[in-house]
Amino acid sequence: MSDVLILTDVLGEPFAVVDSMEDAFEEAQRHGVEDLFDEYGEGVSEVGVAQFAANPPRKRRLTVNQSMKALPIAPLPTVEEIDEIPLHEAAEKLRALLPKKRRYEGRMVPVRQYRSDAGILKAILGQNFKTEKRVAGRNVRIQGLNLLPGMNWALAKGMPTLAGRENDFCAGASGGCRQGCLVGSGRNADPFAHTKKLALTDAFVREPHAFARILVERLRRWESSMKRRGAEPAVRLNVYSDIVWERLWPSLFEHFMPRGEERRLQFYDYTKVPGRGPRPLPNYDLTFSLSEKNLDLSEQALRQGMRLAVVFIGEVPEEGSRILWNGQDYPVVDGDKDDFRIIDPAPSIVALKYKPVKGVELANLPRALYNFVKECRQRGIDPTSWEVTPEEERLRRPRSNPVPKTAAFLVHGIDLGGGLYAMESHYPTQTNAFQALEEQDE
Repeated sequence: MSDVLILTDVLGEPFAVVDSMEDAFEEAQRHGVEDLFDEYGEGVSEVGVAQFAANPPRKRRLTVNQSMKALPIAPLPTVEEIDEIPLHEAAEKLRALLPKKRRYEGRMVPVRQYRSDAGILKAILGQNFKTEKRVAGRNVRIQGLNLLPGMNWALAKGMPTLAGRENDFCAGASGGCRQGCLVGSGRNADPFAHTKKLALTDAFVREPHAFARILVERLRRWESSMKRRGAEPAVRLNVYSDIVWERLWPSLFEHFMPRGEERRLQFYDYTKVPGRGPRPLPNYDLTFSLSEKNLDLSEQALRQGMRLAVVFIGEVPEEGSRILWNGQDYPVVDGDKDDFRIIDPAPSIVALKYKPVKGVELANLPRALYNFVKECRQRGIDPTSWEVTPEEERLRRPRSNPVPKTAAFLVHGIDLGGGLYAMESHYPTQTNAFQALEEQDE
């Protein structure tokens, strides 16, 4: 197992694997590459060779306690205490913080879903393309809590963000993780999706007890509904965030703990916060995620019996095969077939295929959310209720220019042997690179 540099085309397909920057430039030149970018979307030139080579991904130490200190929410009371809050009162507090209007077909229309308490309950959980996938042989239904990741809430509200140690919903995230977060892809390309996540996150921070009252009630009703249908309910509390929920609200898991042979709601998540273990609580299952800064922690997680989510570039190992990871042999699980990791063997390697951004996406995190929030703050407007004109909306939308075939990406990777290469970053973004190419076109 060794560190390598991988050259890929704009669709994420590798065409060369090298050991040094000098070899990378030779290969790029040989393949006619004119624009070369690193895994963060930053341009790489021969002038920057020394800096790039001298700054490989660095290891970062983090503890569960540090992750909790970074969170702008204090540990929550017991479910019994939360239940003393009248449901309508909790819904009213959240309703005041959720968006009232949204743009639809060029005009502002009211958001009717939040007018009723039932609408508030329904809005707190949701699904995405991955959680909607059916689990082979199991009637599993998954819902997720979609909060803004990282320090995006703090950026939106003008709060301090001290090197990721304050007001951070993903204290274990690396630079590559923050840059390439999936919160800005797929269905999240709808600007209102970001507005809703920002509003929900703000509600959680400003009214945590009311938020908790709505969340636990929604989980109860959804669990009952799934049981009546003969389905297995499961929940991801961290669809985009990485909150240490077993420390923030342990009573929630105790409330849904199965008794005897009773089947109850199952919780699971992915995490980059070390020290949590594969099952911090009996009904809470975790899978550790590899990033460009936690290779040693990933090996430790495997030894502790956790699954390890790994993004592969090029060939992806088949389910049922085995990988030798630092002298230990682990089975491979297809992580793209569904999102329900609880039934996968542990320890194991959860193989995910590298999925680059294809073109400029309106809501990719660095381009749209940051710019959107920045412009709102400059105007002195709350981002959750900004009513933009069609002209302003058009000006904010990036152009989807085709990416030149002469562009390529240089990423840090791990040679696992047998022609398998792991990305040292979870879904790196190419948006900054596309932006640079657009500016060159101008």
